[in-house]
Amino acid sequence: MLPVKGPAPEILAPAGTEESVRAAIAAGADAVYLGAKSLNARRGAGNFTDEELCRTVSLAHQYGVRVLLTVNTIVFDSELEELDRLIRLACDAAVDGVILQDLAVWEYLRTRTRGLPMHASTQMAVHNLEGARQLEEMGFARAVLARELSLEEIARIRAGTSLELECFIHGALCFCLSGQCYLSAMIGGRSGNRGMCAQPCRLPFSGGVNSHSLSLKDLCAAALLPQLARIGVNSVKIEGRMKRAEYVAAAVEACRLAREGKPFDLQKLRAVFSRSGFTNGYLEGRVGREMFGTRQKEDVTAAAGVLGQLRQIYARLPGRVPVELSFTAQPGEPLALSARDADGFAAAAAGEVPQPALHQPATAQRLLPNLQKTGGTPFVAERVEIQLGEGLAVPLSAVNGLRRTVLEDLAAQRGSRRVGEYLPRQQEPLAGLAQQPGAPLIVCALAGQATDFVAASARWVALPPAECAKVTGRIPAEKLAVSLPPVDFSDGTALERQLLRLREAGVGLALCRNIGQIRLARRLGFAAWGEYNLNIANSEALEQYRRLGLVGATLPFEIELERLAALQKPFDCGLLVYGYLPLMTYRACPVRLSKGCGACREQGAWLSDRLGNRFRVSCRLGGPQLYNSLPLYAGDLRRDLPFAVPELLFTFEEPAQCDQVLRLFLAGEKFPGKRTHGMYLRRLL
Repeated sequence: MLPVKGPAPEILAPAGTEESVRAAIAAGADAVYLGAKSLNARRGAGNFTDEELCRTVSLAHQYGVRVLLTVNTIVFDSELEELDRLIRLACDAAVDGVILQDLAVWEYLRTRTRGLPMHASTQMAVHNLEGARQLEEMGFARAVLARELSLEEIARIRAGTSLELECFIHGALCFCLSGQCYLSAMIGGRSGNRGMCAQPCRLPFSGGVNSHSLSLKDLCAAALLPQLARIGVNSVKIEGRMKRAEYVAAAVEACRLAREGKPFDLQKLRAVFSRSGFTNGYLEGRVGREMFGTRQKEDVTAAAGVLGQLRQIYARLPGRVPVELSFTAQPGEPLALSARDADGFAAAAAGEVPQPALHQPATAQRLLPNLQKTGGTPFVAERVEIQLGEGLAVPLSAVNGLRRTVLEDLAAQRGSRRVGEYLPRQQEPLAGLAQQPGAPLIVCALAGQATDFVAASARWVALPPAECAKVTGRIPAEKLAVSLPPVDFSDGTALERQLLRLREAGVGLALCRNIGQIRLARRLGFAAWGEYNLNIANSEALEQYRRLGLVGATLPFEIELERLAALQKPFDCGLLVYGYLPLMTYRACPVRLSKGCGACREQGAWLSDRLGNRFRVSCRLGGPQLYNSLPLYAGDLRRDLPFAVPELLFTFEEPAQCDQVLRLFLAGEKFPGKRTHGMYLRRLL
């Protein structure tokens, strides 16, 4: 293994506790990411009180380690005051950046801080160049890319943006694209977008590659770090804020050794935590059955043999910040010591006036070891300069005292450096637009579902690009919309050609499912409607999406109706009122890998949970997705829906069923079969 040449990627370590921070520092991390007690996507981790955060950032900075604060959940209106407090805390604690998902957080950071970098969380599902360019235009410093990307796809994004790119290199792999998973919320009311995921995907799901068809092995790609460096990735990220400090130490050590071109102990990594071994399938473009795995008994027992060994890594923090020391002892002048580090911090101290030596005068050779004793501090004496007059007595105790004073001063300066500045700002009231219920937006997976009755009853009929082309001419162009795919890992040229043909045919509205698609739609001349995938959960985010160019948005289906109804809506808003909910969007399709691609189209495909519930698997909306076992239906709640645009989603229904469901909804009648109200009448955790 060759060492990294050129700019080396930052090694970014997880920290759920102060002990994990110390482990990361000792093992050689360049930065850590952590969360406060609120608004972070790992609410089950230990996380940090205000006092602990300030203390931890100071310690990390002393050792030259940057600290990123995660504020990466969706935010509710009732939490905007807490968001403001948290941003002020980030500035007071001098964190080096904030990782975020919600555009309310983006707006607050953009307008209420100066100099505090913003990083787009992987929860924003940025997975192509269009998304990266949108973030760049919004002033983000960095994008945390989706885990599902290959090296080739990352390189394509790198070639098209100056944005810093961060990629995961080790740790758990969610089956679903981050930010697009609603399985935990729908099954148990615990949302991954709120940092409360209960990981139901790790439970048995049969019908695919094995008995756990939604559970992937952990990622271990330290060996690919040199390739990521050559691509131009700026930061490699280790997952695991809920894991123990020994795990952090082992993962950081492996990445550091790989970056230096040295071998690392893969078995030790596997022993401390794995799920039937490791995978790097996404990065190498090999998405196969071997990516799937679960936590086995032997995986658990293996850790016992290495935990004690790993604790030794961070039992004592080693010095890691190079300093230059300059010591002077001249007749008639006080002893003097100064120190300077590569970051420009400097400190100096003066001591007693040296006396003439009565016996053995001081020598540079005798003083040097004492000046080099930096143990217990963040520093390593890289260079020591000694200017020593002749015939002087220089007590070693005086040298030691000066060294301690100077290095303590230098550490204090490093620990108290400022990064971002908080700018107090009065919250401006957000204007709301009255929602007058009107004709529905009807999304059809297939052209045949867009019946004459559907077209006559709809405000817009939306279809995937290829299906939309089939109905142009039959349905008036002003009523047509194109439903963009949930994911597009390609270079985008094929999709762009399809969209340009639809635009020429008069289609004027595009349904956007991620932030990059808003830019794509506007660039090609479409009006942009935001779909529920954007996870807009507060009034501030709605306003910011309006400013980005949305003409309206369907609100997320995993949030209770009362909370959604109370939002200040700056444009027409929609609510999903019927459909089999897409609970997961993914790349490693368990049905394709077991039965071949197309099996879901030919005879239908399902995964079954341990209770016998069957979840449909399909690519009908433009990408592989897992659908809820029961359809959502809220037609019987219609009087309680203060939204301008009800949205109906038809995926697996026959044309006659589409007409039947639409008639039921328009009449406000109850659904005749089994159905769910989803999260609309439950409180999300």
